[in-house]
Amino acid sequence: MGGDRRRNPLIAIGSMGEVLRGNLLVMIVSSGIWTFGGSLAAPFDTLYYLGLGASYADIGYLTALWSFARIFSLVIGGYLADRIGRRFLVAHLSFAVAIEDLYIALIPDWRYAIPQRIYDGFIGGLREPAFSALIADSTPVSKRALAYAAWQILPPMFGLISPIIAGGLIDLYGIVYMMRIFHFITFLCGTTAFLIRIKYLKETLITASGGMRSRVSVSEILRNVVPPLDHMSKPLKVWLIISFTGTMFGAAAGPYWVDYAVNVIGLSKSSWGVLDSIRRFENMVVSPTFAAMSDVSERFGRLKFIIPSAFISPITNIGFAYSKSWVEVYFWLILSTFLSAASAPASSALFADYMPREYRGRIMASFSLINNIATMFGGLIGGYIYGSVSKRLVFIIPSIVGWINAILILHYFEEPRIKYE
Repeated sequence: MGGDRRRNPLIAIGSMGEVLRGNLLVMIVSSGIWTFGGSLAAPFDTLYYLGLGASYADIGYLTALWSFARIFSLVIGGYLADRIGRRFLVAHLSFAVAIEDLYIALIPDWRYAIPQRIYDGFIGGLREPAFSALIADSTPVSKRALAYAAWQILPPMFGLISPIIAGGLIDLYGIVYMMRIFHFITFLCGTTAFLIRIKYLKETLITASGGMRSRVSVSEILRNVVPPLDHMSKPLKVWLIISFTGTMFGAAAGPYWVDYAVNVIGLSKSSWGVLDSIRRFENMVVSPTFAAMSDVSERFGRLKFIIPSAFISPITNIGFAYSKSWVEVYFWLILSTFLSAASAPASSALFADYMPREYRGRIMASFSLINNIATMFGGLIGGYIYGSVSKRLVFIIPSIVGWINAILILHYFEEPRIKYE
């Protein structure tokens, strides 16, 4: 009977109800509401800034400024997440993030986005380590792959049709006018999420004395910037290198997918919105299917799911770069989403397996810190390459880097002997 249960994906999917409770459920619902509004605007933000007068290089500068501001707050945020607790930072800073969309809805020129990018980077950096640690703390180790699958697919479900709605309305009424409305809707959704989190989130970090530490000196924060690196295993340190290079060149291409599809290949905004929604739906189907095999992941290892995807995924970028029609664009990006969704539950679970709970916030902050340094450089590199060298090249470089990283995964990653709670 036990063996049949492990091999039956339908029964495993049903066990998802075991993880949809407490903080994880609160975060899924609140993030889902926020995602509905954010998914109206996010797929078209690059076109919005271009419509407000930005150049391709300016788009890269905005990305770099955002990452630069996060560099300083992430270290503090990671330490505070392990000292004053996850809930306070996650819940209270949600409104500080939500109000930005109200500002962006009203700006007359792209240059007014510069202070918002700096502000968002700083506030987001303070919040992100606590956000990630809260999710990790709220997932039981025996169901971690399944819990991460729920977290990765359920909030996006709320925004499943948002890009379709947005693309159609933009084609009818114009990019700038509709994006102002979409950002205002996002502000309302974010405020709702803030109220839910304030009321229902529970703290997950308890100190040895049974309480939460609330006073932290600046000198203590500075003394604890480096120690988390000493508690990272060799595979986790290699993961840090992979994360840096992958993030840098991913960020170089990131803002320009929609512009390349719409202004180079020739897709309409509606077509891009439909594609975005298809990929969200695909994620909803593929991730639970592979998460349903979480018992297999626990029994035979996470890497069985991670390594094949790491070697196959890079080809999708090249395929997109050489696409000539919407059919080719759809094929390559849908394939890319499948590979990412198939490996994501195991990848996230393996990442959590490597980290001791007492250092989790600061280790996550270390990754976020290095990734934001990478994003800063990637934004500058991508803006220059896309605007002045070659629009196609900015998508090809991440593929080359992806294959190098796949080789590193194959040689250095290993299944952990101890899986931390």
